[in-house]
Amino acid sequence: MIPPIPTHDGISAENKIQHVLASPKEVLQSPQQACKKKLNKNQPSDIPIPPCFDDSISHLLSPFSPFRKRAVLERAMHAKKKDMLTLSVRNIIFAENDQLDNSEKLDHSERLDRSEKRILEGYQGNDSGLVSVEEQSDRETAETYLRLAKFRKSQGKNDRSYALYQKALKLRLETLGPDHVSTAEIYTDMANVLFSQNKFDRAMRKYQKGLKIRIKALGWDHETTAESYCSIGHVLYKQGDLIGAMRVYQLVLAIQLKKVQRDNPCLADTYSSIGTVHYDLDENTEAMNMYERVWAIQFKNIGPEHLDTAATYHRMANALRKQGKNQKARQMYQQALDIRLKSLGKDHPITIETQNYLKELDGTGR
Repeated sequence: MIPPIPTHDGISAENKIQHVLASPKEVLQSPQQACKKKLNKNQPSDIPIPPCFDDSISHLLSPFSPFRKRAVLERAMHAKKKDMLTLSVRNIIFAENDQLDNSEKLDHSERLDRSEKRILEGYQGNDSGLVSVEEQSDRETAETYLRLAKFRKSQGKNDRSYALYQKALKLRLETLGPDHVSTAEIYTDMANVLFSQNKFDRAMRKYQKGLKIRIKALGWDHETTAESYCSIGHVLYKQGDLIGAMRVYQLVLAIQLKKVQRDNPCLADTYSSIGTVHYDLDENTEAMNMYERVWAIQFKNIGPEHLDTAATYHRMANALRKQGKNQKARQMYQQALDIRLKSLGKDHPITIETQNYLKELDGTGR
């Protein structure tokens, strides 16, 4: 078993965790304190910031799951006069999907989509206690488009996925309106597709639409609102606006610290994002502080041998190396390498990369 990390200042793992997580609010900073660099005057002004933070800024089951298949079939069985709904769009993902290749699946689903709409248009009863037949049809179809869009994205077919999200959005706007949280979810999913295509300006606009709906529907300090802010921070980071990204990440952290325990895994992601910005700004002491918090949370939640923990060791090593602390950096690289060798094997690219870092460090001396 890989031993607990001897942290860079010699404190034991257990004591380090207690120390690092003792005062999480210490990392909250004002916009002027968030980075040593000058604030970017061109930061987008249309990202809403909660008034209370002005001074101290802040998936579903798989569509192929048997549980979801059973739920769909049970719903169809209980819908009187809708026996043919077992062939509905909601079931096309399960019914014959395994018998079709990828190029045939969508054509098959679209044919069933048209068939279902014809079935529902002829149904006049509403004794199931659901909404009107027309509205129910649109909602069901929107859900189908969403599932197909997620499936296409998982296949890497981003253009097709985006087109399906557009269809779902149109139906959501018609049935639920522009201010519903489900509409915000689609905007966010569309932004995720654009982000994966490096279309950051368009992704930002979609994230902002989703954010404004969530603020209105859920409030500034809701965890889902924080997720929207976090996505916007990632876009700013990719666009090279490190100060803007830092400001948004600080806002995310402020929201999370109000809602979750200080060792919650979601905080690790935020600390890591903040640490990466510090690292890119050559603020290595601050980066190391953030990475230690990430490590402490990971150590408690996923253990010292997890690949995510190895990634944190690697980031800590990078920060220490930039500070000229080569011996301590080597210890961190070695921790990362030990985990990766055990989990990935010696021939994995990430393992080889870690070995190369160690070789380079050894070449620079201790």
